[in-house]
Amino acid sequence: MKLLLLFPVFMLSFVSTYPSEIILRNPGDSLEIKRWTKGDFIKEFGVNDSVKALINLFFIKNKRGKDQAIIGGGFLIGGVAALATPSEPGDDQKGFVDIVRPVAEPGATALGAILTASGIIKLGRYTKQKLFILLSNYKNGSPIPKEYKKKLKWKYFPLHVPPNPRF
Repeated sequence: MKLLLLFPVFMLSFVSTYPSEIILRNPGDSLEIKRWTKGDFIKEFGVNDSVKALINLFFIKNKRGKDQAIIGGGFLIGGVAALATPSEPGDDQKGFVDIVRPVAEPGATALGAILTASGIIKLGRYTKQKLFILLSNYKNGSPIPKEYKKKLKWKYFPLHVPPNPRF
């Protein structure tokens, strides 16, 4: 049994704490970067509209990921709790709950699992550390990666005016 406990510790010792895309030169800065607000990023890097749009994109997607994970977690917990409680036997009358229950319980569990998983994935894609690395690279002259550039829509720019405004 003790050997089984050593296996997860052994496996976790090889896992790096940062994703492969992010390599911080000074790991002590990562805790400081997590505390930065949107205003701090704009104050440090906000020289043009593209940078401000990228900052807006990351903060909006991160907030949506948190909200999605919380709502999905509620559905997941509710669905699992409903599946765990047995139905009352011996009731001859069939009500609305008796008809809907076989579909609603697994449906809530599946919906909760999907929403929670997609929210957690979104949180991993749009972190403040990744934003800091992208903006640092952009400040040093490298372009914004294509995967983020194609997501920059008009709504993320500071004064989002459509290309052909109607007055």
